[in-house]
Amino acid sequence: MVTGSRGKSSLVRLITVGMSSLGLRTRGRITGVLPREFTPAGERLITRHAPGHVEEMRWWLRGIPPDTDAIVMENSAVSPDLQPLAARWLDPTLVVWTNSRPDHQDAWGNSEQAAVRALSRGVPSGCALVSGDKLSLPSEYRASNIALAEAALDAMGVLCDKASAAMRALGPDIADFRVFDPGGNTALAAAFSANDPESAELLFSSLGWDTRDTCALYSDRRDRPARLRSFAAFLARPWREVRVLRGRENDDEVTEWMTGKRVFGCGNVAGLPLRIIVKLIGGGCRWTMPGL
Repeated sequence: MVTGSRGKSSLVRLITVGMSSLGLRTRGRITGVLPREFTPAGERLITRHAPGHVEEMRWWLRGIPPDTDAIVMENSAVSPDLQPLAARWLDPTLVVWTNSRPDHQDAWGNSEQAAVRALSRGVPSGCALVSGDKLSLPSEYRASNIALAEAALDAMGVLCDKASAAMRALGPDIADFRVFDPGGNTALAAAFSANDPESAELLFSSLGWDTRDTCALYSDRRDRPARLRSFAAFLARPWREVRVLRGRENDDEVTEWMTGKRVFGCGNVAGLPLRIIVKLIGGGCRWTMPGL
């Protein structure tokens, strides 16, 4: 089971691929803007007819075929009171804890300690635990994720060169950090999945860009007012320009605004940012992943 503030979906993908490379019939599940299931037959989008709910974990587990060898599930609970449900339903042999960055401040509080208190309620007593907070991981986010996934497989006694190679060969997920080059002196660093200022700062620093030559594009969520407040200092830096998306903007208008600019996007990937990313990828836009 994977828990933590950031990077849960990436870890589920990596661990699922690593286990599958060993011939294990492995199923994984991630939540977020594009909830998906990973099976021996491939990737499948989970269609929702209502907003995400903690019960989705139990619903998914009930459909796991009996011949499955390994299950990798993201704990999607937000409320501290609901954190224990995932472990109760799955009874995990290992919990992978990505990090303890402040998030869901309305439910958890505003500090790292508050995040630790909330997330620790989802770790069952006596269960083996691998924590990114306790490991010396590379600063580059993809390398860090791979190192944590390797530590998880090592804790289960199945880490080998074949599994490591499979995880390293895994391509980026649709919302993973990358820099798009649409041409016309435009560059979009799509870090919208960085929805806390610490993650945003780490990703921006990896670019080597100057804020004075860069526009900050923050995608707001009306149901996460504390998140925008937490970004206040980051957005107050001497950017060339700052634009906050409120969810009512026209796609073409924002795309035109970005033209000819160097843009760093962060805050939330759902909605317009995701549509722009899908359009860029679908149109064959060139991109790079900093640090690789």
